[in-house]
Amino acid sequence: MEDSLGLILQGIQNINNRLDKIEENMATKDDINNLNKKLKSFHAENINADNKLMEAVNEIRNSVRFVNRKVADTELELDNIKNMKQ
Repeated sequence: MEDSLGLILQGIQNINNRLDKIEENMATKDDINNLNKKLKSFHAENINADNKLMEAVNEIRNSVRFVNRKVADTELELDNIKNMKQ
């Protein structure tokens, strides 16, 4: 009987130890709220960074369009000069 009680107590102690480990590793509501706040701030920073990148990409696109137009104008002018000489 004492052996059975000893085994039961040992089993209960093992369960308590496992529960203690689970409680140590479990996040609290405050932990989750703090993580949520950090994630929201990171999300806002990412959105701002994306907007800045998109502005830079648009500026580069406009610059490329300008250069392409200049090249096209120059090619047209050269073609007109060649045609005038012929």
